[in-house]
Amino acid sequence: MPEFRQNTPRARVLREDAVRAEAARRLAIVAGAYTPEERETWPIQIAEAEAYLADPTASVPMLTALAVPRGLDVSQMAMRVLTLRDEMKVAVGAILAAQAALLAMDQIPPDYAADHWWPL
Repeated sequence: MPEFRQNTPRARVLREDAVRAEAARRLAIVAGAYTPEERETWPIQIAEAEAYLADPTASVPMLTALAVPRGLDVSQMAMRVLTLRDEMKVAVGAILAAQAALLAMDQIPPDYAADHWWPL
């Protein structure tokens, strides 16, 4: 794409779009182990895990349902959910930080998709 290599406002927009697309691709890899349907339950799982840790008598039907087939108790499942939440925060934050750093550059490098620009 010759226009991409030019130093014009349009080329800048194209490069920014390309950086965002690369970030989206990498974010999809991070989340790729989970189906969209599973990801839709994350807020519920997190809320139940936080509620359980604050009050072990709290109603946590989803955590209970998820814990049993894994051979975990609810406490273990709550910790698993919160650990995965924190790992996801770190991974997503690192990718978004790399995206922001690339977008902040005066000239976005032509190799913006190379692994050395990205944490994952």
